[in-house]
Amino acid sequence: MEANPTWYLGSAGAARVMERVHAGDRFDVYRLEGPRGRFALKVPSPSPAPQPLMGAERIVGGVSTYWCILCSGGKPAGARGEGLEAGASLVQLLEDEAFRLHVAGQSWNHSAVALVSGPLDDGEEVIGLVTDWRAGLRLDYLPQPEVRTLLPKMLPFLWDALSVAVHGDLQGSNIILGANRSRYSLIDPGAMVLAERGQREASEGASSLTFVTNAARYPILPPYYFPERPLASSPTLQEHWASFVRGLTLDEHAPLGRLRLDATGQRIPGFFGHFLTQEREAPKSGTLQLLVHRPGEPHPADLLAVGILYYLALTGDHPFPEHRASPAWMGLSFQDNQVTAGVPELPCLARKVVPPSAINPTVRPGEDVLALALLNLQVPTGERLSELVHGAAMVRS
Repeated sequence: MEANPTWYLGSAGAARVMERVHAGDRFDVYRLEGPRGRFALKVPSPSPAPQPLMGAERIVGGVSTYWCILCSGGKPAGARGEGLEAGASLVQLLEDEAFRLHVAGQSWNHSAVALVSGPLDDGEEVIGLVTDWRAGLRLDYLPQPEVRTLLPKMLPFLWDALSVAVHGDLQGSNIILGANRSRYSLIDPGAMVLAERGQREASEGASSLTFVTNAARYPILPPYYFPERPLASSPTLQEHWASFVRGLTLDEHAPLGRLRLDATGQRIPGFFGHFLTQEREAPKSGTLQLLVHRPGEPHPADLLAVGILYYLALTGDHPFPEHRASPAWMGLSFQDNQVTAGVPELPCLARKVVPPSAINPTVRPGEDVLALALLNLQVPTGERLSELVHGAAMVRS
């Protein structure tokens, strides 16, 4: 058995597996080294976490639409990411991540190199996503006071980066700081794969969505929600939540089987809930339905995750503690326009977020204003964000 197995990365040449640098619930990460430098290799874990992946399902019948968001009821992925009984496989999630990195381009300062097969130490051939290696300090390694000072300086980069593609799993561990802490990289985005399930009994069709996110950073809005109104029109967080819930009661956006074809027979991009879908050929598993964000501004759920990061840096507390472990969108079920499970009205949104200065007396007015604007999604443009950042920075000088 080869001590340091070799992977062939197409135009990037060959590289050897040097060490495992991260063992996660579903994926492991290895460091590769070759003549052209270092790379990161992400592969399905040989022993995935027993918890199923998050999922959503929509079943459309002749007169009824059933919508449910839950942890997928199927068995968890097996060794090396065998397919789920209900939902996508870990390999399909890697394919979506590769696509997401491709869409983001250089705006995240992180790129996919190849999605290829290769051996690990045990000699087993697995499929892995190879990305460029990002050396640097993770944001969550910094002391809280340092994050409090640094994060406002990062916000223009985050606005621009998140305006290109949905991240869906934004947290301190997925933000890498450059050597001089003036350059940043976004890594390890969440993944979302949509599948058509065809007819089930009397239904006209069914669709299922499998996704990966962080409940503590996405407690109110899921990252696949497609907003009816842009941030520029200043809808509040409560209005975004109401729009999301309203979208679960609409049956005209499903099933995917009703999507129209153009004159050449190609599928016209349609909707899954309120999220645009795009059909794309995946090299390892055929055609996938991938979710595409409206470009030009951050996804509301990503912007809210930024606000939560900043609130934690100012206070050490979570702004929505009741949904930190169990997000508001988890467990919602609808049949037609009737709620069958979950709570469509959120008390935490009615009573407003506690201002950071009420928890930490050292927080100044400009920091309060910036944090509350982010958490209520009242940041309509990048220019307005710059104004808010300037106000917060003035009190820290």
